[in-house]
Amino acid sequence: MLLWQAESSSLWNKETKKPGELINIDVCGPMQQQSLGGAKYYVRFKDDFTKYRRVFFMQSKNEVSKCLETFLNEAKKTGHMIKEVLSDGGGEVINSTVKSLLEKSGISSRIYGNSEEADVEKEMEEISCNAEDT
Repeated sequence: MLLWQAESSSLWNKETKKPGELINIDVCGPMQQQSLGGAKYYVRFKDDFTKYRRVFFMQSKNEVSKCLETFLNEAKKTGHMIKEVLSDGGGEVINSTVKSLLEKSGISSRIYGNSEEADVEKEMEEISCNAEDT
């Protein structure tokens, strides 16, 4: 588990007004080196309003739904209700298990466009570099 925060401008056209309105989900990997726990991948959840990031390391992309469920439970415990998630549309995020979890939780989802992709990729590269340095 890695918590990481940084100040940056909003990547998305839709302006959020409070925590939980829009969560960006991105998966990265496989990384060149495994973590000490054997992880080759990670998934990052980022709140668009607060810029808070929650990163989970995974051994397989199949663990995204479990990480999402943990993230949603953590958000709920802090009083934040997630309304919408944004992703690149990758199969590990847009699959029946994740869709079912989002529907059950009353959360909508959408795919980000090409103009937003470069900013996301840059941030994911920064996370990867920081993770490999530790």
